[in-house]
Amino acid sequence: MNKRILLIILLGFLIGGINGARRVTGATLDVRAKNMVDNGYADEVAFGTIPAEHDDFAPANQYIEIEYSGDTALWAIDIYTDNENAETGYQRGGLLSTSTTTARIPLLWSVYDDIQIQGEIQCSTITWHWLKDKGDSNIPKTPKDESWDTAQAEGYAQVVYGQEGWSNLPPVPTEVTDAESPILVYLAADLRAAAAGDYSTTICFDLYHLAPPPDISHTPIEKIGIIGNKIVFEATISNATSSRLYYSIEGSTGSVKGVLVGKNGTYTYTLSKEKVTKPGKIYYRIEAKNVERRVWWPGPDEAQWQEIDVSQATTSTVSSKGGKVILPDGNSGDGEVMVDIPEGALSRDTKITIEQITDLSRIPGYSEGGDWKPVAVYNFTEEGLRFKKLVTMNLLHQDP
Repeated sequence: MNKRILLIILLGFLIGGINGARRVTGATLDVRAKNMVDNGYADEVAFGTIPAEHDDFAPANQYIEIEYSGDTALWAIDIYTDNENAETGYQRGGLLSTSTTTARIPLLWSVYDDIQIQGEIQCSTITWHWLKDKGDSNIPKTPKDESWDTAQAEGYAQVVYGQEGWSNLPPVPTEVTDAESPILVYLAADLRAAAAGDYSTTICFDLYHLAPPPDISHTPIEKIGIIGNKIVFEATISNATSSRLYYSIEGSTGSVKGVLVGKNGTYTYTLSKEKVTKPGKIYYRIEAKNVERRVWWPGPDEAQWQEIDVSQATTSTVSSKGGKVILPDGNSGDGEVMVDIPEGALSRDTKITIEQITDLSRIPGYSEGGDWKPVAVYNFTEEGLRFKKLVTMNLLHQDP
């Protein structure tokens, strides 16, 4: 979220200033005060001295210019106050008395895409919006829900929304499609029940995305020890409408679409056994997107890839306490080539190697064209090793 704060201090009625702007990745928001009389930049927003005899609504002598840019995701900018110390009942929005926490002056706002002429702006409780506060709660026995949560969810506090390349203004007072930065926010104070005194508040502008981005949870595949087997990737993804895995093998790139399995957000991506035919490296990344955003794993952008080391052997040291040596095949769902050595089967630390053999000429007694055609061949070393107890070995056929 990108936040800008407009500080308003009412002395007599209103004097104020604005903080500077800063950039965030993917979006910018810049808030400035400008004079109604000459459109020059101002250091404060002011209503001036309000006489005892006054109109119901007093326009500010300055307006707020908002420059913005968004990214490809659907975004919006909200306006609100956050008067945490207010003791003004169900509604806290607007200006607070500097001498008591129980008095406030409500504010209204309107937004335009062009400059308005001083003296011609007419504030209306029908076409303008009340400035909401994050602490506003619903007033009982009223036809509408006046709480902040409802106002924010329904877009009541939005001054602009859009995506990269377009933005719209809400109907406050008149809806404007295809608006362009900057936009202009005008303020008015509701003086119908105002008591004399000094008032202040802080007005905040938040730029945020309207929908959460997709989230990808994936345990990386780092090593594959079998050639000629399909590779199955699995990821748990939320807030996404589709997903795809991109890969690079021997400089050849491609992608496979994610298949949603069940209802728990699990996607699978399968590379056929023909994709990996020899030792080397595989690089992959996962993309997930919805109608507004796309994200990548391992991220943070599409330039990052996960590396898989493809070999045909694995070596592990097993002690007298036993252990497992596994030759990962990239598809653990159908089991893996493994030797499970129980405690006491070995009397010393021993290096155990499992190797897949695809060069059948290495096998004693094998002759090309003969009747003996093994489906899968594995070599276990160290040579001459004897176990004191029975060990369990899993040997797999290759995937179809």
